[in-house]
Amino acid sequence: MPSVLITGANRSLELAFTKAHLARGWTVRATDRGIADGPLAALHTKHADQLRLSCLELDNFASIDALRKSLRGVAIDVFISNAALTGDE
Repeated sequence: MPSVLITGANRSLELAFTKAHLARGWTVRATDRGIADGPLAALHTKHADQLRLSCLELDNFASIDALRKSLRGVAIDVFISNAALTGDE
């Protein structure tokens, strides 16, 4: 089964990519800052066998390192990167 890693996957186009890949039977590894609630959490309830969720804070090196460690040895076929630092609002 192919796999995709999607960062910033909790809204907009990346959420649509997440849904589309799940519908095609792919294993989806999705990251966002707040994965405990919202659309990704709801999708995980429905697709627990396909969807792997990870918290990712780009301004927190420990968060980045934790994701790196969780992906060690994991094959990723497609990487869709949308996570970004936006600075002060």
